[in-house]
Amino acid sequence: MCKEERQRKFLVHITDLPSQDIAFKSYNVEEIYLKTSSQEEVVKIRRRGNNQKYSYIKETKVKNQAVGRKVEISARQWSQLLQDRDCSYRVMKKQRSAFVFNTVSFVIDTLEHDGMDINLMRIECLSVGVDIGTIELPPFIKIDREVTYDDNFTTLCMAANHSEASSPRIVT
Repeated sequence: MCKEERQRKFLVHITDLPSQDIAFKSYNVEEIYLKTSSQEEVVKIRRRGNNQKYSYIKETKVKNQAVGRKVEISARQWSQLLQDRDCSYRVMKKQRSAFVFNTVSFVIDTLEHDGMDINLMRIECLSVGVDIGTIELPPFIKIDREVTYDDNFTTLCMAANHSEASSPRIVT
């Protein structure tokens, strides 16, 4: 992460991915929330990879704080921690694609939410004051809107098992 800079998040539409011009690194991500003894603490485990080759992370953080503590875990620990799954949260499955375009790092997560696929794009190392209009976007990405500060687009909120009546609506 760049010094004094952060990431921003956008709801996007993707059209006609290039086959040769940009090197994409794509993999599957699965995130599962665990039961905790404190309502202020959030613990999730993440499995990331493809073709039976995965890395595993356990992340612990206090609600409403951006930074948490991440620890690499083994496949065996992942399996054991699954016993503590908090079933009030959905298992979040994402297809993640990472790439660099004109020296800017992009990450696009595609996930199913409330019966539809959504694409969330993170732009890494983008200064808070930078106007997104000054960044050259890849031609296959159309920004719908910025969702950096919209809690409806956090993994925690999207994973919550809301009833249909109370589920936040994602309008694209």
